[in-house]
Amino acid sequence: SFISRINFSGRIAEVVRRFPVAMLFALITTLTLIWVVDKKSADLFRWPLAGYIGFLAMFNWTIFKETFGLSQIKYWAGVVVICVLLGIYYTSIPANSQTEFSCFWFFTAGLSSVLHFTVSFLPFIKKRDNTAFTHYNIIVFLSWVQSAVYGIVFYLALSLAILALDKLFDIRLDSIIYFKLFIPVTGII
Repeated sequence: SFISRINFSGRIAEVVRRFPVAMLFALITTLTLIWVVDKKSADLFRWPLAGYIGFLAMFNWTIFKETFGLSQIKYWAGVVVICVLLGIYYTSIPANSQTEFSCFWFFTAGLSSVLHFTVSFLPFIKKRDNTAFTHYNIIVFLSWVQSAVYGIVFYLALSLAILALDKLFDIRLDSIIYFKLFIPVTGII
């Protein structure tokens, strides 16, 4: 059956094994974003933004390592360099979101786009194979769609459970709880 073919624990273990630093950045970004929602401070938004860019950079770095067969020493040296660059990026993030829209946000949007698109061709820098390139991108896209569907179903199920608690048992919950639930579902899944 369809359900028996899905091996969630095996997939999760493989992702964590292959992308430990990227997954750490995803976890940090998710947790800090939940914390920012609680604190309602624009200054704290700098942490999840830097974490998001860090996640993308570390994901690309790991793919680069696998493509070119880098040693563990070179990989971890690259991780340190990326972390230093992220520290510089973090300090350049405007501290107040009320400030005028600056070129920093164009840079961030461009950097995010480049890091996203790099995933699509990075494994094929060393060897050019159009058929494999096409299949790889189809698999990446379908995996993203599959994760999105799982995330939506998971989010809807948990949201309905929260709504049931609110309506059936008269437990008063703030409506912000739905957004707080949305953050870890999209951030981790």
